Amino acid sequence: MGSWGTRIFDNDVSQEIKENYINNLKKGASAEETLSIVYSSCSECFSEPEDSIDSWLSLASVMFDYGRLTEEVRQKALEMIAHDMESTRWHGSEFERRKSALVELKEKLSSVQPDRKEVKIIKPHVPKIKPNEILELKLEDRIL
Repeated sequence: MGSWGTRIFDNDVSQEIKENYINNLKKGASAEETLSIVYSSCSECFSEPEDSIDSWLSLASVMFDYGRLTEEVRQKALEMIAHDMESTRWHGSEFERRKSALVELKEKLSSVQPDRKEVKIIKPHVPKIKPNEILELKLEDRIL
């Protein structure tokens, strides 16, 4: 795991979970489908002891932000917050900054979830050219 700070999304695993979740919503998957896709495509992140904390915290945070946090994910994230506050992976001032980020996330997850955000569905571009057709491009005769 690559980590560059103590905030919730300051590591590779959290970024992967967040991007995966948002991208699947943008593809038109329902909240339930998106959660299932994230679980299966990032299963190693959730099962690896060193990555599972970041996985659950980032998933809960992004689901909350989009108004789709389930009670199961909320409870798992709250457990992970308690576990990470006792963790030895942070030391000195980093531990204090991480603890502050965890307290902030705990307050967020314990508050009333916002309404569901509308997610703009991204439709894939369908090219006008069909397979086996020839494409002709005219290029100007100039040197760049």
